[in-house]
Amino acid sequence: MLSILQRAFTAVASRWKDLLASLLAVGFCFGLLWRFSAWAVAAGLAGTCLLLFALLWLFPKWQVRSIAGLDSKDRFDCENGARQTLSQIVGGLVLLVGFYFTWQNLVFTRQSQTDAAKSTQENLNLAQQGQITDRFTSAIAQLGDLKLEVRLGGIYALERIANDSPKDHWPIMEVLTAFVREHANVNAPKKPLPKPEDELPSPPLDIQAILTVLGRRDVTYEKVGDQSLDLHEADLTGADLSDADLRGAKFIEADLTGADLSRARLGQADFSAAILNGAKLEATKLDGAFLMDVDLNCYSILGSPTCANLSYTLLTGANISRADLTRATGLSTAQLESAKGNSQTKLPPSIPRPKSWQ
Repeated sequence: MLSILQRAFTAVASRWKDLLASLLAVGFCFGLLWRFSAWAVAAGLAGTCLLLFALLWLFPKWQVRSIAGLDSKDRFDCENGARQTLSQIVGGLVLLVGFYFTWQNLVFTRQSQTDAAKSTQENLNLAQQGQITDRFTSAIAQLGDLKLEVRLGGIYALERIANDSPKDHWPIMEVLTAFVREHANVNAPKKPLPKPEDELPSPPLDIQAILTVLGRRDVTYEKVGDQSLDLHEADLTGADLSDADLRGAKFIEADLTGADLSRARLGQADFSAAILNGAKLEATKLDGAFLMDVDLNCYSILGSPTCANLSYTLLTGANISRADLTRATGLSTAQLESAKGNSQTKLPPSIPRPKSWQ
């Protein structure tokens, strides 16, 4: 009896690979039907029922039929053993298929969530860009208004946009510096010079507001070496630039008479041929600045001269070739030793020319 059962299970086991391949083929066919027609659901269910009936009822009978010498009880036991084996195979396949489709559903859900989040973020970015564009257009219109208060509102609106949008930061800086060059230019018709008893004139309020915005801008949004503020030929007489960060700015041929530059960071700034008579430069950082042909002397207001003050000014690496510092105050030998001058640099009579200068 034991040998008969072993032969029966061996016959069943020898067929399981063929059975598995048939089951997968049928499942594949039903999958194709599912993709191309709606009624394939009913057909798939009916086909699955027929397949299970044939697999679990008819196939064991066909397997055991070829075994001779079995009575009814042994034949029934062999058929049941074959059905149990086939049931385990079918159950395992169902689990594998279920795991596969569950995994596919998770992948699809995750991808859908990712796509939805990406689409939402893109729409949000587009909406923000649209709002920034509207704000930028409105601020530019305010900047050209005839009323001072409206222009000031436009200036501070542009500053807010520059802080909110790194992409628009530098274009806004260019707009503001262009406004200064256009509306406060040294070549523009001059107003009558102040009388000795008058005070030094100061920039218009909108120009001063722009200078303040430029001095406190977020420089981390800028490309070092590629982007520098252009204030060449700007009339900045009496301007307040104290504590401003204007590193690398261009002040070529600008007029900064009496301007307050104390404690400002002006490293690598270009002041070539600029006028700095009476400028306040206490503790100003001018390391590496270009000061060729600069006039650093005095202006006369209220009946007495006011001279440029360079007390504690950092001049390390600054180029002061051909600069006129004859009446500058607060200048020391150590400052000059750290700067780059030449035989044409004019110094106060009390300060000897550094030997390193040629």
